[in-house]
Amino acid sequence: MTCDEVNDVCDSERTILLAEYQAAQASAQHHDSTIWSVTSIVWGASLVLLGIAIRSAESPALRIFVAGLSLIAIFLHILVWGIQSQLRDLKISKYNRCRAIETRLKYMSQHSAVAHDEGSQTAWYGVTQGVFIGAWLILGGVMLCLRAS
Repeated sequence: MTCDEVNDVCDSERTILLAEYQAAQASAQHHDSTIWSVTSIVWGASLVLLGIAIRSAESPALRIFVAGLSLIAIFLHILVWGIQSQLRDLKISKYNRCRAIETRLKYMSQHSAVAHDEGSQTAWYGVTQGVFIGAWLILGGVMLCLRAS
């Protein structure tokens, strides 16, 4: 068992830390890819459904259906937003573990050297989800008002 005098890390520990680093990196990327895949599907479907719903608004018989569709769409956006938040926390914990391993091994800096505004992507994600939810709220409200008149 050879220990590195500079880093005070033995070969066996280095092997374990590198394996853990690789697993944490892969897990973080997996969770990030998953949320963006799900988000892309929901946002794309929402845009298509908004178009169909707006075209269907001319038919009084479909207005209650469009109002119901609005509730389902709002629920899906809130659900995806919650899942995104959970997976984001998990991703951050994985990247934090990568940073801790980089600190321990000293010669690695892939994650430690990255400079970015924390939370900026999350803020824009929230704004976009808010716009979708707002659009569905307005559309559903208009459909209910038109149905009542």
